Amino acid sequence: MNGAALTLAHEPGAKASTGTGKLLTAASGAVGGAFGIVGAVAEIPATTMLTLRAIADVARSEGFDVRSPAVRLECAQVLALGSDDAIDDDALEGYYAVRSGMAMACNQAAAQLASGAAQMNWLAKVIQIVLEKFGVQLTSKAAAMSVPVVGAVIGATINTLFTDYYQTIARGHFIVKRLEEAHGVDVVRAELQAICVERAERLARGRRVS
Repeated sequence: MNGAALTLAHEPGAKASTGTGKLLTAASGAVGGAFGIVGAVAEIPATTMLTLRAIADVARSEGFDVRSPAVRLECAQVLALGSDDAIDDDALEGYYAVRSGMAMACNQAAAQLASGAAQMNWLAKVIQIVLEKFGVQLTSKAAAMSVPVVGAVIGATINTLFTDYYQTIARGHFIVKRLEEAHGVDVVRAELQAICVERAERLARGRRVS
């Protein structure tokens, strides 16, 4: 995350180059996929860093300072926030559950990073929590890229979708964070829940009409 953030200028609010993020990870996936499973395994660290850079770029566009250890940890946390659920109460509760579960670890890790502590046990905890979710995505990606040559096309395609997915998650997360800073966590959460209820009712009405 540190390496990814160092490639971004300190320009909070600058428009995110989402297309560039996808292009970089697509190129990484194509090179790694060309060599089958060996290439895929070697490519994963590069793609992870480029994905984190794309996430940090989105955070910066929402006005956050990516030089901050706390913001960098928020960027890493995005890798654990993805959901296959629709945007409903379950997905919303899942989002807040992951954030709640990581809150103490992220806060303590940020403090350790800021102080230059010798032991980074809380940072290790954050990494463990992220990998419990992100590791499943990486395993599936590596399996899809396991066939040499064909894996190059698959790798580029998957990485493009991969990056787009996390950019979307990052956009939602940092919009919520920005609104929470302005209006408070409880107010924003209540508004999101009201949106979910309204959406569910609208869908229910649509099903009855059809």
